[in-house]
Amino acid sequence: KSATDASHAPPKVDYTRHRYEYPPLQLEPPTAGYPELRRFGDMLSDWPQDDIDHPPSVIHEKLMHFDFGSADEMMAAEKYREAKLPFKVINVPELIDA
Repeated sequence: KSATDASHAPPKVDYTRHRYEYPPLQLEPPTAGYPELRRFGDMLSDWPQDDIDHPPSVIHEKLMHFDFGSADEMMAAEKYREAKLPFKVINVPELIDA
């Protein structure tokens, strides 16, 4: 296949350089209202499925993000896991090196 083949084309959007807005850090799992739920149609109006190469200027994250390098945040992540609540862990050295 040629270098111009669409299957080998670089992505049109570099999400590692995109702007994100994160929720305020909560070290204790909330008892209600987390994660914030939205209607699917509302999400598609913000970012239509037929236009994935043009995301919103800011992607509004809804899940808690905990820093792997912070003992306090990793303790919070364990609490969220025990409460069966979704979250993301960031700055994991093995993933950064991959």
